[in-house]
Amino acid sequence: MQSMDEYEKQNSSPIEIASRNFWYKIIGMLHQDWALVDAHDDTTATVYFLNDCSEVFDQVTFPSKAEAVNGLSENGFSLATQSDFFVNRTPQPPFALCGKFHYHYRPMYSSGKYWKDLPEGYGYNPATNPHFVMSGTVIGDIAGSVYEGSFLKRIPKKLLTADCRFTDDTVLTCAVAVGLITALSSTDREALANSTELQEAATRTIALTVKEYARDYLHAGYGKSFSRWVGSDSLEPYNSYGNGVAMRVSFAGWYATSLEEAQLFAKLSAQITHNHPQAIKGASVVAACIYILKSGGNKEDVLQFARKHYNLDFTLDALRPIHSSNITCEGTVPVAIMLFLESYCFKHIIELAISMGGDVDTLAAIAGSIGEAFYTIPDELQHPILKILDAKLLASFQKATTELDSKKLWIRGRKDMEYPFKFKGNIVSATVLW
Repeated sequence: MQSMDEYEKQNSSPIEIASRNFWYKIIGMLHQDWALVDAHDDTTATVYFLNDCSEVFDQVTFPSKAEAVNGLSENGFSLATQSDFFVNRTPQPPFALCGKFHYHYRPMYSSGKYWKDLPEGYGYNPATNPHFVMSGTVIGDIAGSVYEGSFLKRIPKKLLTADCRFTDDTVLTCAVAVGLITALSSTDREALANSTELQEAATRTIALTVKEYARDYLHAGYGKSFSRWVGSDSLEPYNSYGNGVAMRVSFAGWYATSLEEAQLFAKLSAQITHNHPQAIKGASVVAACIYILKSGGNKEDVLQFARKHYNLDFTLDALRPIHSSNITCEGTVPVAIMLFLESYCFKHIIELAISMGGDVDTLAAIAGSIGEAFYTIPDELQHPILKILDAKLLASFQKATTELDSKKLWIRGRKDMEYPFKFKGNIVSATVLW
């Protein structure tokens, strides 16, 4: 695997952009997004979006230059030449090197989340863009499936093999997503937050959907208590505090429009079976971490939030020798969060999860669900899972992605790589979990 040092030495292919008529949009303190409009011979025009380091991170092509310029104005961009500050600044922003720009794909504007009225063809399209929401969960589950219950205690040579399969983690993640969409399709979100009656109705809808999917995939590998619940006519929960709620909850974080909503949706999805406080907390924390990251948060933000709920005074290296098959939320969620924090790319999260041993498919699914909201997912992991999922699951995941896209809630992770967090945990503090 490529190290961070190797990655930083590697240059992306330069892009030639003729225009130097910069547009800018203030994003935060000392942080601007920039744009250049290049007109083409066929009358179309491409808007290239750049960061302060002269990296092109996104682009959108419009039918005409006039529409491109109008789109920039409508979405909060202004011409730098009309700003006294930028006109009198040397060199001209955003400090391009040798007149060439390098490309690091982060689809912030072309995804539609931060741009209104995109031209036709942008946003989520399953025919051209195979990355569907919750891919991180699915990849973690499938990659970990062949290592579940094993104690490899090292990073595997290959993540996806011919023996990999989807398990209950994938099925139930899909079921909860469809259940939430169905439950909220006829319910006002603000009213839901303030109505016990509406929450009970939503919980029932999610429970019925989960039962439907579980009965369609009876051999996906469920626990005994869950299997009994699926086979019964009852919708009553059974007070479990297992990690199953945390691995199936990711859509709650994606579908939410606030941190409070993420936690509410997580609670609704958890309490259909796992109404124990530890389980509801585990699901809520995972959904909240996803919401924080998809909203532009970073590792420090996740750490500060998660520390309000769990002891994270350990390192993976300290924990690994004593880590076993812990199927509780208390023993799984903190480790999954640490997998994300100590990783430097999405693939690294899954590799680290497998290296811990034990219930690694669920551990990798939870950590992968968090990582997806922060990192880009490489094609080498994305494309193989399309061949492993069956038609119903694939259609359901695409439905969930289309639903998010229609509400401008779907934007893929933006970081190819990021420095791992460094902790001072030790073997003594790691035993707190075990």
